[in-house]
Amino acid sequence: MADHKSDEPVIFAQFAEAVCQLADFRILHYGAYEAIALKRVKAKLPEFLHPKIDTILERTTNVLSMVHPHIYFPTYSNGLKDIGRFLGCHRTHESATGLQTIVWRKAGKQTETQPSKPICLNTTKTTAVR
Repeated sequence: MADHKSDEPVIFAQFAEAVCQLADFRILHYGAYEAIALKRVKAKLPEFLHPKIDTILERTTNVLSMVHPHIYFPTYSNGLKDIGRFLGCHRTHESATGLQTIVWRKAGKQTETQPSKPICLNTTKTTAVR
């Protein structure tokens, strides 16, 4: 995660370099945000990284577009949180929103002991597994 908007290209460049070192990869995402973000940041990256971003985009799969035509979830939205609740999944911390994890991360950076780090890692693990 970038601390400042100006850090985004560097983080995406590191991401592209790391992912493209994998021999065979597939990136699963839920919704269009990730692909749109990659396309947007591509314009800010050096030319030599454009083929890597294109490779990443070719190897992404929008899980929502695959699931939605075949499964109807009786929820108000197709959001993962709504569907997760419908399926019986609950957060470890009810306050574990995207914004709250940013607050926990910043608080952890300001202290030596970083008490918030386990909370963020557990939240990420819970979100990823469920």
